[in-house]
Amino acid sequence: MDNNVANLRGLIIRKYLHQLGTADAIRLHNAIEESYQVRKMDAAFKEFILTEKTKKRIPYDQIDHLFVAYLDQKQKETRAQVTRIGVAASIAIVVACTTIGVMQNRKTTVSKALAKNSIVITDVNGNQFAFRGDTTLSVKGGSYVIADNTLDLTATPLACLKSIKVPNQLTFNVVLPDGSSVQMNSGSEITLNDNFSKLRTVDYNGEGYFKIAKNDKAPFRVTTRNAEVQVLGTSFNVNTYHANPVVSLITGAIKVQSSNEAHTLQPGTQSVVLADGTQQLQASDNEDVISWTNGIVKFQDAPLSDIIEQVTNWYDFDLQVADNAKNLKLTTSVNKNVPLISFINMLKNTQQLDYTQVGNTIKIYKK
Repeated sequence: MDNNVANLRGLIIRKYLHQLGTADAIRLHNAIEESYQVRKMDAAFKEFILTEKTKKRIPYDQIDHLFVAYLDQKQKETRAQVTRIGVAASIAIVVACTTIGVMQNRKTTVSKALAKNSIVITDVNGNQFAFRGDTTLSVKGGSYVIADNTLDLTATPLACLKSIKVPNQLTFNVVLPDGSSVQMNSGSEITLNDNFSKLRTVDYNGEGYFKIAKNDKAPFRVTTRNAEVQVLGTSFNVNTYHANPVVSLITGAIKVQSSNEAHTLQPGTQSVVLADGTQQLQASDNEDVISWTNGIVKFQDAPLSDIIEQVTNWYDFDLQVADNAKNLKLTTSVNKNVPLISFINMLKNTQQLDYTQVGNTIKIYKK
């Protein structure tokens, strides 16, 4: 096992040094798709190479040694953080999994103001709590640890969590109890079936990139507006930001069921589910579809109204499009981390658009 980890670590290092051959690239890709731990190691190396210590040139034969030390340090910091939070009762957030644990039968809820800028978790009893950043959530019989912007539900057998809602401007990662994972985009919500351990069903609203743990006896299902996605083991993207949900297959195979049709997709295809229950099948570029997971969103010949509908989730502003500009089509890439003014200036640079601002509302119109 240790040799396998070392080999995978070596592949990750060579990947970022652009020294990976085709066969090894495929092997690493499959490992990342199938293993949450490998995905964490891959993400950790990206973080490692951006630290101050690694901005200077490091001899190749020292990279692995320094990366291992970096991983060890992160593990120590995580354990120390969990210990500090777990011991300090004033910091720990306590959530009861049974109604017996709710004092005076009153539910704990989160204000709209707090929910606007925080990730909100709701338990099976309707209790809510909000957080930003890494923390520990203590529940009866165990605890949930949020580390590296990820909630790992495989770490505890408890099943009190019902839903997770991510506000605008934030993203969040969840490892589900069965080992499947979902990367949640801004303004998204996932709700688990009450009997998830047997039915593996979630309801999803917003955009999410799913990587599903294979289980032939229990297909994974994602229900969205107007459609249901049935999966055995694969990765795919769901986007319900717009009026017509879009399901894009990255690897494996999925079945998209709407009220009038059912289609089995192959990698590189997507289904647009219309309001009348019919589906439009299209070719898709996998790299473009999941580029948002790396902070970049690519639009190909997209109506301005669709672009603004998605970008609105990144900023604390009300972005509107005038009727004369809604159908203007643009091809562009947008970094989710750019300031709003930079995005607006990018639109102005097309020489076709301008905007007005009144308070927190920005309206974009065609010149």
